[in-house]
Amino acid sequence: MGQLEGTSRLCIHTKDMVLLTGYSEGYCRRVIREIRTRNNKKRHQPVTISEFCSYLGFEEEAVRKRLY
Repeated sequence: MGQLEGTSRLCIHTKDMVLLTGYSEGYCRRVIREIRTRNNKKRHQPVTISEFCSYLGFEEEAVRKRLY
């Protein structure tokens, strides 16, 4: 089965953050850890695009367009 049309990812990864911000990969890992801490998430729980945008003050729609 192919990918469903209209689906989009919920979580953001370190490499996505590097592409969006231009920050180093190490710094982006620290940012993800901080977002997890602020949202009371465990290490295995992913950071959502919404949480990332809220933390850095980005518009979610602009980030989603850039990722897809």
